[in-house]
Amino acid sequence: MDSVGTDTICGYPWMPISKPNPDTGENELKEFVQGTLSKFPELDAVIFSSGIQHIFNFTKPETIDLNKFQDEIRTNYVSIFKLIVFFLPHFLKLSDEGRPSFIIPITSGLSIVPFPRVANYCATKAALHSLDISLRTQLAKTKVNVIEILPPLVESELHDHQGTTPALAKAWMPLDEFTKNAMDGLIRGDPQVAVGTAAKSVSKYEQDKQETVQRLYDEMNSITSST
Repeated sequence: MDSVGTDTICGYPWMPISKPNPDTGENELKEFVQGTLSKFPELDAVIFSSGIQHIFNFTKPETIDLNKFQDEIRTNYVSIFKLIVFFLPHFLKLSDEGRPSFIIPITSGLSIVPFPRVANYCATKAALHSLDISLRTQLAKTKVNVIEILPPLVESELHDHQGTTPALAKAWMPLDEFTKNAMDGLIRGDPQVAVGTAAKSVSKYEQDKQETVQRLYDEMNSITSST
């Protein structure tokens, strides 16, 4: 687990970045959270940015590495789920004190419209996207805010090991442009900060979804509480 101290990121003030290893066990992740809160007891926001991506060709199933499949699920979803669970008691305590806090997972526009070549990556991001909606719904009556960031194809090293970076660089959004758009959304307090093509996907396929989930959740709670 590493920490990288920095004053700004792309010109914006920022606190030190902590990087837990998603491959560590549950106890190590819990110790990481405890250590982070010990060092930053006033912490009121965490951005969960963890992702690896592999290409799987289902027309050649013999080429699919199941270890990579499991690594992708663990890194992109399971580790984030666990870290959120471990941070939540602190955030709920802040809520009881009347103080807002922010859980900010980074998913992807591919959580809405998958790209079949990276099927499992899309599935992990879709799982995290669904989790974000459920978290936001369950925590609606607290001061714990769940803000999801949905990037489009963005300048990064994510694709270097695939050998596709030179081709994708012709189409991706520059990192500075994405950062500005994402920060603008965070400052506005948007519950979903979708940028570029991801914003188009959300607009086309996700309209009123959060409201529908909240309504169904409230209705089911009403039914079950009366029995």
